[in-house]
Amino acid sequence: MASQRKYSLSLIAVIIGGLLVYMTGPRLVAYIAMQPGDSTIISLGRGEDVSAQKISKAIRGRRASLKWFERGRTHLEISGLYLFLADNPKFKPALRKSFLDKSIEAFDKGLVLEPRKPYSWVQFAQAKFRQDRRSKEINSLLRMSYMIAPEEPRIVVTRVQLGFRAQNILAKDLEKNFRNDIRLNLKHQPRQLTIFARKKFALPWLNRIAKGDSKLTDNLYREFLKLPPPGDL
Repeated sequence: MASQRKYSLSLIAVIIGGLLVYMTGPRLVAYIAMQPGDSTIISLGRGEDVSAQKISKAIRGRRASLKWFERGRTHLEISGLYLFLADNPKFKPALRKSFLDKSIEAFDKGLVLEPRKPYSWVQFAQAKFRQDRRSKEINSLLRMSYMIAPEEPRIVVTRVQLGFRAQNILAKDLEKNFRNDIRLNLKHQPRQLTIFARKKFALPWLNRIAKGDSKLTDNLYREFLKLPPPGDL
């Protein structure tokens, strides 16, 4: 009886161990496949120059990992890496367009699995706008970004700059969101906003969005007037 009980406990242990290996094995393999590209992701996040070869290697590792473990974050990392390649002027236009298309494809897959990523929605909108400057699809992508993070200082600069570039196809209902982004810009990064306004001649658009809020308009011009002469920027 004791030996039978011991055999049963051993069998249960083997089954549990097998289940653990079955459940964690694919994740471990996926992690190993991605690890060599982690330093590339970190370097790009710091704004450092990274070779196209290293970016391509990071993409290959992450795509290999998806064969073992499907993860939204991995797709979104791939989409960002493809965007860096699409921005590389050393590549021919046709190849850069191919990278942009692959980035958009990865955004589609990643945001279905990992929708609570406001900056990824903004990046997706940027990529869509670059693919087709007449597409109004960016409005729905920006709405998703605002729904998830209506007040996020880390991405307001990017959203405002995209709003200015895409102003001719922006939905009217988004203007109140951009007005709040301008307010956050002036609070957290006023110099960055006003330098952008001067270099891109965006002040009239910013003023139109801020119209009706006299305090916001006053703050905008006050910060703009603090800038040094154009030649000193």
